[in-house]
Amino acid sequence: MLHRLLLVGFPKSAKTGSLASLLDAGYKLRYLDFDGNAQSILGYAQPSSLERFERIACMDKVEVAPNGAFKLGTCEGIPTAMSALNKWPSDGTNASEWGSQDVLVVDSGSSMAESALRRNTVLNGRGGKRPQFGDYQAAHDTITNFLRRAKSSLNCHLIFITHLFLMGPDFSAPDIENDSLAERVIERKLEGADNVPWRLAPKTVGRALHDLGKHFSGVIYAKSRGPARKLLLRPTDGVDAGVPIPGLPGELDVKDGLAKIFAAAPPSN
Repeated sequence: MLHRLLLVGFPKSAKTGSLASLLDAGYKLRYLDFDGNAQSILGYAQPSSLERFERIACMDKVEVAPNGAFKLGTCEGIPTAMSALNKWPSDGTNASEWGSQDVLVVDSGSSMAESALRRNTVLNGRGGKRPQFGDYQAAHDTITNFLRRAKSSLNCHLIFITHLFLMGPDFSAPDIENDSLAERVIERKLEGADNVPWRLAPKTVGRALHDLGKHFSGVIYAKSRGPARKLLLRPTDGVDAGVPIPGLPGELDVKDGLAKIFAAAPPSN
């Protein structure tokens, strides 16, 4: 069984650290790093397992102008990731050649979406300016097409990590230039706000990808419970967590939870 897992949680809930158990279980992690926070994997995994950890840095560059101000540099995160899937630097393989001992990890999909958003503004000569609706649509399409490719052509496991945000009624009136009309739209939205529940949703860009879970076979919710950090496999806090593997408990420890999920799954045909 190939896993297509969405792993969600707030910062410091051990989303990234939980991946270490897969290294220790013998899997190779092909890790697209959009966040620059892979240290927890290095700290939790056994030293002998780290030879199976292959990280590609996909962070956009931030430069310092002569006046000391920060400015957006080249937005190469998305092209770097796509290039790695076409030809992985360490072995020259195409992602379609990987198998059931390989795990493609995107950490995080939240930062990947932000990178796609920034790149579209730069390509259209508006780098550093407020994104327009078309920029959000382009970022949405980048993430959606990436996930479609993963489902259609990859024969390895996929773990797509995102942060969470609290989503409720949408009180905005985007791209309505007439202030009077925009005000009336917002007033009508406010009238129905009580009928729209607040819930946690994967953080990407805008609101269009709040249903990101539809692209995955399972959703895992990493959550801190006091000093402990758990991987939740049942719907909680509005997160529709769950994996299609019978017999698993409702929560697992982050130190070995992912390895237990992979071990409990039926073998691939």
